[in-house]
Amino acid sequence: MHSSNFSSLLSRMPRLQRLQIHKSTILSDKYNPDQVIAILSSTPKIQSITLSIGLSTPHIFHDLHIIHLPNLTSMKLTFLRLFTQESMTMHRPDVVSAFETEITSIFDCIQCNALHSLTFLCHHILLSRLPFIGLPLHVLETLELTMPMTPEMMAQCISKTPNLVSFQLTDLDDVSTGTQLHADPLQDSYLFNLTPSPTILPTLLWWPNLQSIRILSRLMSPYAYRDASAFSPATLTQFLKSRSENNPRLKCCDILFRQRPSFSEAELETLQGLKKHAGLKLRLNGARCPSVWEFGPDSPETGLVEPPNSSKLSDMECIFGTDVIV
Repeated sequence: MHSSNFSSLLSRMPRLQRLQIHKSTILSDKYNPDQVIAILSSTPKIQSITLSIGLSTPHIFHDLHIIHLPNLTSMKLTFLRLFTQESMTMHRPDVVSAFETEITSIFDCIQCNALHSLTFLCHHILLSRLPFIGLPLHVLETLELTMPMTPEMMAQCISKTPNLVSFQLTDLDDVSTGTQLHADPLQDSYLFNLTPSPTILPTLLWWPNLQSIRILSRLMSPYAYRDASAFSPATLTQFLKSRSENNPRLKCCDILFRQRPSFSEAELETLQGLKKHAGLKLRLNGARCPSVWEFGPDSPETGLVEPPNSSKLSDMECIFGTDVIV
């Protein structure tokens, strides 16, 4: 169905409450952001929406206006880079800035004061700021992000979402450049401020209602690399212990490290105890270093190398192998 026909169809459904447009549909017809805005404008009663938006070249909006979605409680937006000859300049600073402005503009025109759940995915576009900062994040309870995340963006994310109950970050590397692009987003100082303790007033504790946290560092390129985690095993262990002993208690924690950290025997014993006796659903995994790929595929040192297949892996597994820590 052509995009204009689809928008016309939606305009005859003003009471529609749930809409999902799968990526195969939206990409095959190359819906541009103007058309996505038209879709949202045609569904004023929408409560839940899932959209995938294809980006090839920076888009100039025409007649951008505020869209009032008072019943919207759940939103999932995926921004995908369309690989065309024109998009090969995607990593030029001016092009990246233009895409950031475009994505931010889409969020800025959406007014949704009842929003409780936000899922944002951005592939192969290296954002330098959070584009959804204009949304009413103070009421948000669930936030799921799939994107390259810097420590500065992480700090802003925490500060703008005080009532968060569930947080998931899938921190991506960049398969096109295959290099270390940013520091680990979760720093020791952030975990310290997330940890209840006598030295932190309850009113100053970050994410006091947190019950689930998942941090997944996805190593998709054999040439990407990153130093060891920016938060220490001791700080993480204390965070999990304290959160498991104070109400509301942390119920779930999943972390996939890009490199396996060195936990002490005492720290591992504490973590096992939290998992066994405190009722914490805890999974800590570490990605194995892609040593075979360090030479490049099919090099004289390695012979023929079969590329790893990530399609059958869970989000707690790395395509180059995974070590279970806890």
